Amino acid sequence: MKGPRPSNSEYCHQVYVESLAGAPVEISDHRDGRINVGGYIGDAEIALQFVDFDDTEPEVLETGRCYRPILAGGGPIIAKITMHALIGKPYSVARETHARGGVFVNTGQGTSGIRMGPGSGLVMGEIIRGLQPSADISGSNVPT
Repeated sequence: MKGPRPSNSEYCHQVYVESLAGAPVEISDHRDGRINVGGYIGDAEIALQFVDFDDTEPEVLETGRCYRPILAGGGPIIAKITMHALIGKPYSVARETHARGGVFVNTGQGTSGIRMGPGSGLVMGEIIRGLQPSADISGSNVPT
């Protein structure tokens, strides 16, 4: 949406609200007056009820949806799909240049990944490099 006036600040701001109309929401402003509202509210009109634009009406420029996996338990999925599972038959580690082959999955960090993404990304990088993960991932299916 576009606010009634541009910001005079050289900085952009971002606010994370745990529950606005019952859903987590992220609000970002831009120097040209655009305001991005993201989350699971579902309707721009609902978000407008919570913002005071000093009696001026903002213009909704675009609405959309995107899928972000959120798990009931709140944590991400960190997993490895082995070469055996991928090709459907035993796979000799001797034919690999290293024993870490396969597909690594790192998903389910919530609405934007801003809180869990950096940590789960660090752990995934450690796993791929064959290092001991710096966090307890005993609940995942990745051998450490």
